[in-house]
Amino acid sequence: MFNSVVIYLVFFLIFASNVSAQEATISGMIKSKNNGETLIGTNILLYEGNLEEGNRQIKGTSSNIYGFYSFSNLSAGTYTIEFQNIGYSPLTKLIEIKKPNEIIKINVELEEQSIEMPEIFVEAEKVTNNEIGKIEITPKILTKLPTLSGESDLFKTLQLLPGVKAASEITTGLYIRGGTPDQNLTIIDEIPLYNPAHLGNLASTFNSHAIQNVQLYKGVYPSKYGGRIGSILDIKLRSGTTEKEKGRIGLGLINSHYIFEGPLNEKSTYLLSGRFMYLDKIQKQFNTVSSTPRYSFSDINFKTTFEIENQDIISISSIYSNDNLYSSEGNKEMDYGINWNNFTLGLTMLQNTDKSVFSKTTISLVKYNFSSKLIDKNSVNLSSDYYTKSEITDFNIARGIEINVFDNDLISTGIGISLHNYNIIYSSVYYDNLNNGEETTNIEGNAYFNHNSKLLGFIELNYGLRVNYFSDNKDIYYEPRFSVNINLTEDVVMKLGGSRTSQFVHLIPRNDIALPSELWYPSTKDILPSKAYQYMTGIDLLFNKLEYRLSIETYYRRVKNLYEFRDASTYRLGDPISDLFTSGEAESYGVELFFNKRYGRLTGWIGYTYSYTKRSFPELNKGKIFFPRYDRRHDISLVAAYELLRNLSIGCTWTYSSGQGFTLPIGQYEFRDIGLSNTEEIKFNYSQRNNIKFPDYHKLDLNVTYKTTLFNSNVDLYLNLLNVYNRKNPFAYYITAKKTEQYEPPKLKQIVLFPFIPTFGIVIDF
Repeated sequence: MFNSVVIYLVFFLIFASNVSAQEATISGMIKSKNNGETLIGTNILLYEGNLEEGNRQIKGTSSNIYGFYSFSNLSAGTYTIEFQNIGYSPLTKLIEIKKPNEIIKINVELEEQSIEMPEIFVEAEKVTNNEIGKIEITPKILTKLPTLSGESDLFKTLQLLPGVKAASEITTGLYIRGGTPDQNLTIIDEIPLYNPAHLGNLASTFNSHAIQNVQLYKGVYPSKYGGRIGSILDIKLRSGTTEKEKGRIGLGLINSHYIFEGPLNEKSTYLLSGRFMYLDKIQKQFNTVSSTPRYSFSDINFKTTFEIENQDIISISSIYSNDNLYSSEGNKEMDYGINWNNFTLGLTMLQNTDKSVFSKTTISLVKYNFSSKLIDKNSVNLSSDYYTKSEITDFNIARGIEINVFDNDLISTGIGISLHNYNIIYSSVYYDNLNNGEETTNIEGNAYFNHNSKLLGFIELNYGLRVNYFSDNKDIYYEPRFSVNINLTEDVVMKLGGSRTSQFVHLIPRNDIALPSELWYPSTKDILPSKAYQYMTGIDLLFNKLEYRLSIETYYRRVKNLYEFRDASTYRLGDPISDLFTSGEAESYGVELFFNKRYGRLTGWIGYTYSYTKRSFPELNKGKIFFPRYDRRHDISLVAAYELLRNLSIGCTWTYSSGQGFTLPIGQYEFRDIGLSNTEEIKFNYSQRNNIKFPDYHKLDLNVTYKTTLFNSNVDLYLNLLNVYNRKNPFAYYITAKKTEQYEPPKLKQIVLFPFIPTFGIVIDF
């Protein structure tokens, strides 16, 4: 069945390519003349005859995220093409089509342009992309917000958007519209990444200065994306400048970063960036007796790009990151350690073929390791001890194409295959030589078709189908998608969308453990793939000549085949780990408001989310519906950036959210092993899942940045004040029980990660 679908898509591709070639086409790639980067969202206008003669515009389009554009179905004649992009000088070209089926390639380079404007006059772009649930983020937004490390970061910005949250300061993923971190697919230059963030989302695993474009789909997304049932975060890194060798070094109190880029020759560039956080070294020097966790991370990104014949492009990119969180010497009760690392290596080839078809081929290798251990030093409540380790290796091959068959009709199709290998270790106790685990290998294949069309001039319809094949159960999974945008007026857009998605890997947490206990487990014949059904509606309103934007969206999603650990589950070495799991369902719904001031000296936004997430497992919580730990009823974010002077700016963020849930026992009992050991152990009795709420979370962060020059180099001096009013937001609770002559009553302890922290540093461009 899957083979027949692939054959059909290949046949359709050949047919569509021939249709597009029956009449003349014009296509090409658009780049910056100054640095060689592809220009995304460039407006391309097509006129009949010579532009100076005042002839009418007949077509218009914009370049995709790779700088590609195309016009099809053109008759023989003379045309003028105009290229427009904010910050660049417009460019026009006169084109003559001599034959009815002629194929013309026009690759252009736009030159940066400085535009002087009166202070009271500001221009802004109209929002042209109204895809439901989609947000595009540019690096300019990231530079204005306060961060712990002093370096602007993507993931901290994402958490300030409605519908996007982190469960706590220590969680390592984003919770988007009720979905767990494993349900979010992060793609970096077409390469999937399992864990794209450092601890608590303090920073993403790539330098923000290396980012060219970010697209976040919070729910319904095109059929070219798959493998996850939640959201899509699609990131494109810069290729490196073609001008000259450049560099940027940032030195901070607890973190430093660097980025180097430049041309290798006339046809190739490179970009190298990295960061180091040495917070644990500072903690050991100045806070030796504290029980606050020790933490450090490092990452490095590399990308090189080669331009070959006909401006086709080959890029090779790689990412490595490593995180280490461990208990301090001052913690006399618990010994814990959490470590994870990513490694990716990928090759991507972009082609503008002779038939004006844009194609993309990617081959990638992905390796991910995560380990977590927790040891109770009191040796009384052994049930709280655990050790998990997940080692994942993926090999992926994918090819996709885009075809402009008719005016305002974009067809996308493609196929892909992935080989997954999992090595998983789980134990209720930790041993230094515990290295052997369960190993599983499976194959995942996919094919997709997507059609984007404009109807009647004010309706945009996007629909598609994705088909997945999974080797373990040899089954086919069909995923239809659709979305509709209706432009009621130039300033009012209504949206509607729905989708069905599947996922073949699960991130299974221990709900009775406060620290991260990620256990990645693949779908098998017994552990079924997750399935999600999502529906969304929304409206966008623009005010005061595009200065203000108000977006309101509602969503509903239902998920089947979710897995969690059973209550009071015990594990014996040699037993299948899947015996510890039980399956259930989830339901999420909510409303999101986003009010954005888009330009001026004062910019920023207010975001608010009201949401519910519920779970139902027949074998958990006595079969009653419960709220997962990351469910939070209210979430508010206030973001503002203000330019005090031309070279002095201040930024602030304030966040508030309802407290997350956790499970607290209502009693304890003594358990005596009647075997040979005859040991005594204290066990806890639980009433229901997440029966207690953390205190509400809120925090204020401030940033001041001063720009100047030093020895002909641009210099940024920054001061960050994190958690200004020293709010003690707990990220974890745990229970301790001691035995002297008799058992003492258990005590509830909390861990606070970040108190008030001032940081400062310097960033030098050269």
